[in-house]
Order: sequence, then structure tokens, then C-alpha cells
Amino acid sequence: MIFEVYCYTFIVSLISFIKEKKYIIIILLSLEIIILSLIILLFLSKLNFSLIIIILFFSIMVSEAILGLGLLVLIVFFYGSDYIKTNSFILW
Repeated sequence: MIFEVYCYTFIVSLISFIKEKKYIIIILLSLEIIILSLIILLFLSKLNFSLIIIILFFSIMVSEAILGLGLLVLIVFFYGSDYIKTNSFILW
């Protein structure tokens, strides 16, 4: 039951990442949910993970989130918003 919930969460966040191209914050949040659901799916798959691998996964996730938020702050500071259509530096 729990495994299906996280599979559904992964699929919904992946669809949100593919379809949403307006705001950078929504793209970053969907990436975070994708990574978090993948980590939880790996841990629920009944593989034997050591504590070091768990700490490594979470440290990579935290560093990715910090990097994304830092870039978002810089974009908002220099361009005034995170709306992608008004920022001419990103061509989708």
C-alpha cells in the first residue's frame, strides 16, 4: 500500500515537472518530490542499505535543494521574478 502511494507520488511529480514550464519554483519543488519519492522507493524495496548510504542520499538531496534555491534567489534578484516567460535568458 505504501509502495503504491510513493509510486503515484513519483508519477504525479514527474508529470508536473514535464508539463509545468511557467515558474522556476514549481519546477524545483517537483524535482525535490521526485528525488524524495525515489529515495523512499529505494528504501521500501527491501534492499539492505547501510547508514552511510542513507546519509549520502540525504546529503545529496539537501545540497541539490540548496543549490536550486540559491539559483532561484539570484534569478529573482537580477530579473525581478521567477516567471520563465518574462526572463529572456531561458529559452524553452
